[in-house]
Amino acid sequence: LLQRTAAAAEDDGAIRMLGNYSALATAWRLLCEFANLPVEQGSFPDDLVAEMNSHIIESRAAREPWVWIMEIILGEIDREQFSYPHRFEQEGGDTWLLLRPTHCMQHLSQSTALRTKFDALPVKSARVFNSQLLRAGVVVKQDLERTILRSRVAHLQAISLNKLREYGLSVSIPEDNRQGGF
Repeated sequence: LLQRTAAAAEDDGAIRMLGNYSALATAWRLLCEFANLPVEQGSFPDDLVAEMNSHIIESRAAREPWVWIMEIILGEIDREQFSYPHRFEQEGGDTWLLLRPTHCMQHLSQSTALRTKFDALPVKSARVFNSQLLRAGVVVKQDLERTILRSRVAHLQAISLNKLREYGLSVSIPEDNRQGGF
């Protein structure tokens, strides 16, 4: 199963899932040995690998802490409760959300309503959150500087809304340009 998995080596959650599917494969082998059946009976091993890889791929976003954090932050932006500087820009066929990962983590840790969610997160530092965003490929440009609400804001990350959609994440883009807009 390890040779045929769709899991990345650094995906600990997927590796745990692989262990569970390995237990099923072992039980199948033991059952076949006990019943004196060929292990390939009914193509169970191939079906098991296909099911395992489908499960790993479908649940990828649910295992990534950065997805949980972005889901909360995007919800806060939708509710107009994210008070840190951010803005939306369009380039090519994509829309970007410009913000600082540091501000995301500060918002989570300092908001009374979100404190329990922050405490439950496995990621608490902006540095780790930022590296996960980069590794996921959702950051299209780094270290940008823009004027937002008449202040110059540096070290912004441009996060692709198109790439966020691949992880099941979305946000409403405000029409009033209150945070800088387009």
